[in-house]
Amino acid sequence: MAIIPIAIGCGFSRMVLQYTPRSPDLTPLDIFFCGYIGEIVFKRDPKTVESLKEYITEAMTNIPEQILQNELRSVSNRCADCIRRKETT
Repeated sequence: MAIIPIAIGCGFSRMVLQYTPRSPDLTPLDIFFCGYIGEIVFKRDPKTVESLKEYITEAMTNIPEQILQNELRSVSNRCADCIRRKETT
């Protein structure tokens, strides 16, 4: 089984993790939202912690419905994949 490096990051830090292709790992949802929200927030260039908190709250509140539905479907598919893999081991 191949291991591939993926770059993930949120805010100012980035790191490379070894990630198994087709892994049923559920963390990609966290990675997606961190990147999605970070991109929106840092376009506004927050200057204070308070403005950062405000921008994050606004970005989270205004996630389009279609994106939420797609990500929930993704989590459901990953959970089902985890269950199938566990049943075959």
